[in-house]
Amino acid sequence: MTRRALILLATYNGAQYLEEMLASLQALDESDWQLLISDDGSQDATRGIIEEFVSKEPRAQLLPARTGPRGHVANFEYLLQQAQSLDCGAVYLADQDDVWLAGKLQALNTQLVGHAAAFSDVEIISAEGKPGGAYLETMGLHAPRSVEELIAQNPVVGCSMALDTDLLDLALPFPADLENHDWWLALCALCSDGLGFCDQALVQYRQHAENTIGSSSLSRQWSRVPDIVRRQRRSLAARPRAVAVLRQRLLAQGRTVPPALEAYLDQFQEVGRWRYVYRLHKGPFRPATRKLLLIQSAAILTR
Repeated sequence: MTRRALILLATYNGAQYLEEMLASLQALDESDWQLLISDDGSQDATRGIIEEFVSKEPRAQLLPARTGPRGHVANFEYLLQQAQSLDCGAVYLADQDDVWLAGKLQALNTQLVGHAAAFSDVEIISAEGKPGGAYLETMGLHAPRSVEELIAQNPVVGCSMALDTDLLDLALPFPADLENHDWWLALCALCSDGLGFCDQALVQYRQHAENTIGSSSLSRQWSRVPDIVRRQRRSLAARPRAVAVLRQRLLAQGRTVPPALEAYLDQFQEVGRWRYVYRLHKGPFRPATRKLLLIQSAAILTR
């Protein structure tokens, strides 16, 4: 008998799209699931929507408010820590403004067999739900074939991920100052039992004013360039620390450390700005897309 699937939903001021997302969970082909929700102090109607949903849906539970600074990474860490104490099957991450396709759990569960985690492609949709194409094709990306590729550029969208619960012993707690929990979880998976991939788009991945990844609006992206550069600067600063943490945990658990982790630390740990950019452009950790390479270069040179 298979164990119940555990869905983890992090929310913050998501009232506009939350009801549609929750309805898509109830429409899943697989009915044996449990939903844990952690709200990060919403100031809109989000919490009221959650409380009403939980009162009618016995499979859903709203967790007590967590302590500490707000942020989606910390919120997902809190949810994953709760998952460690539950007897569940695969763990699925969920965002508040997306729509899940009916066969999502079954398709990802198939890819999870023999892997520490799995993910799928997603379909970009506008705020109004208008289709915008498959994410990986639109962004010029593909499933990572190596640790080097994943360190260089993350193609994994968190809401498309499924995790084997054994991965949590390696991935938790998150390293300090982590910017991208999906990248971290995918990296931990690649460095342990591997990362499965489903080329179907199993989630409608909504893009709106607060979420411009993959957006087709050039003016919107251009207006947010300074913010994107700042986020990349924080991400790049935190990445060597995260890789070093993963290396130490792999050693502590008696696992093999992929040579790519050692190579990354040798090249980018405590290195000057110009040498960092040169190695970024010329080495195996060069991002797959030219746009991200330019943004990362700008983030390093202006730090």
